[in-house]
Amino acid sequence: MSVPDRAGSASRRLLAAAGPEVYLRNPFRVTGLPTDAPAKVLRQRRQLLQLRPDGAVDARLPLPETATPQQVRAAFDQLEQPEQRLIAELFWWWGEPGECGCPARTHRAHDDAIRAHAEVLDLEAALAVRGEDRVDRWTDAADAWLDAVEQDAFWRHLAHRMRALRDRRLDESTVDGFRAVIGQALLEPQVVLARTRQEPVLMELLEVWDLDGDLVYDARLRAAEPMLARTKALTEALREHLELRRGDEAAGLALNELVPMVDLLERALPADRFRRAAWVRDQAAVMLNNGAVALDGKQHRWQAELLLALAGRLAVDPDTRRGIEENQQATVTESVHQQIEVVLTLVKVGNQLGAVRRLRELRAKATAPADIALLDSLLAQLSPSWFTARRAPGHRSPPAGWLAQAAVCLWFVAGVAWIGVALGLAARDLGIATALVSVLPVTVVQADWFRYGPMARWSRGRAVLAGLIPVAVVLGVLWGGPGPAMLLTALAAFLLALVATVPLGQIVLSVMDR
Repeated sequence: MSVPDRAGSASRRLLAAAGPEVYLRNPFRVTGLPTDAPAKVLRQRRQLLQLRPDGAVDARLPLPETATPQQVRAAFDQLEQPEQRLIAELFWWWGEPGECGCPARTHRAHDDAIRAHAEVLDLEAALAVRGEDRVDRWTDAADAWLDAVEQDAFWRHLAHRMRALRDRRLDESTVDGFRAVIGQALLEPQVVLARTRQEPVLMELLEVWDLDGDLVYDARLRAAEPMLARTKALTEALREHLELRRGDEAAGLALNELVPMVDLLERALPADRFRRAAWVRDQAAVMLNNGAVALDGKQHRWQAELLLALAGRLAVDPDTRRGIEENQQATVTESVHQQIEVVLTLVKVGNQLGAVRRLRELRAKATAPADIALLDSLLAQLSPSWFTARRAPGHRSPPAGWLAQAAVCLWFVAGVAWIGVALGLAARDLGIATALVSVLPVTVVQADWFRYGPMARWSRGRAVLAGLIPVAVVLGVLWGGPGPAMLLTALAAFLLALVATVPLGQIVLSVMDR
């Protein structure tokens, strides 16, 4: 003859009862009876409520809504089942100690836990608690319950109540069964609530319970099970889109559904703590990476780049990350080579300045050593030095190069000398003024538009002619007066100032390019 497993039965019944409505549907709350009410009082109250079904009210914590006659009948039916009644007593007021002989502080600790836990669950049911208040209330409930169940007198009271019910279906092992799973039972209302709502905040708040680490760990896993399942389903849906070459649908699903779900899962189950979540997250990253590789060709380039970027963010395993980074680099390198084709087209049509600017943009974004070396080489070939210039497309004669720069500088020197004579400046004052403003022409001749324009397009003869005209005009008009001397003074001051004006001009241009 087999012996009944009363402890196992008690554990299973307690866990089954411990849902979000453990207080809301508690038969003592519904009927208004005290937890130590004898069978005679229970029968009297049942008869009374059959006549006045709206008369059941718990003074300390009334129901949010009046119980229906069906709920009242169900509550009395539960109280007639000894194991169910003992569970209901566990989750309702004990009041002042009576025949149990418990210390008053044990009952107070238990009832404080009931109030804190029941109130926060009522507020959760009404969606009426958020933010810091939510954290504080769950913390208070957890602390209060753990303070209560850690007292031996708490369990002695339950044993006393078990004996007081005088039912042969109950014995000491019933209380042992409750005690074995009390931690999981206290977590269960929050677990069910979080799982139903798929709300990461409630899952995070499971950590306020200072219970055995495995209990809280398993509770978070149970709460997040629908999220894990949903993430797997979305990963599979992405695979199907990719197999059918539906690039737009794959990118949309990844961006709008899969990645947000993985981010939600990360809050519920951080990948660095939960291996199952890390595996699911990594599988999503692998699928995104595979999708990017499958979507080759220019038509799907933006989707491939998007999927790789998302995969890199989700990947957990180092090998997965490494593979994604290699594919990202291959995509970038291919994109760089396509951009270089655009650069060569710009050079062919004579837009050397546009070509150099495009190369500089690519160089700023490049990360692969091979790409950097290639771009630097092209920039060196296309970028003229301070004194030289490459021949512009369509021009057979050598470019003016530094002669164009010299022409601009001579225009400046001649102009300053003319103004100095007109204003009657002394030679020393003219030299100082020339040195101070000589940064202007030096900046101009270093600018890209000039180096890729006049320097590359003017012929040498044109540059020489352009530089000699202002000098000849000044000498011709002012010959016999101070003109030649002023011209030489301005030229000398300009040349001496080059040591400072060249780097200063470069600084000015770099600031303007930002």
